[in-house]
Amino acid sequence: MDIRKLSNNHYRLNRIFIADAFQNKGLGSQIMQLIENEFPDAHSRSLDTPHLNTRNHHFYEKLGYVKIDEHKISDKVKL
Repeated sequence: MDIRKLSNNHYRLNRIFIADAFQNKGLGSQIMQLIENEFPDAHSRSLDTPHLNTRNHHFYEKLGYVKIDEHKISDKVKL
């Protein structure tokens, strides 16, 4: 897990990974709750997820995150 403070009240989740064997057990939601509790001064948070990974999109939207932009990395990859 890699979390960085970008400004006084803005944090960025650069990466988080849960191995396949541990997915669909509620761990992702628990981890995100722990992250949010660890940084109570965060008034905004940001992260990227691959544009074709709809499972990730659903997960973050379920937690209240909102898609605000796309960044083209290559002809095949957008975040």
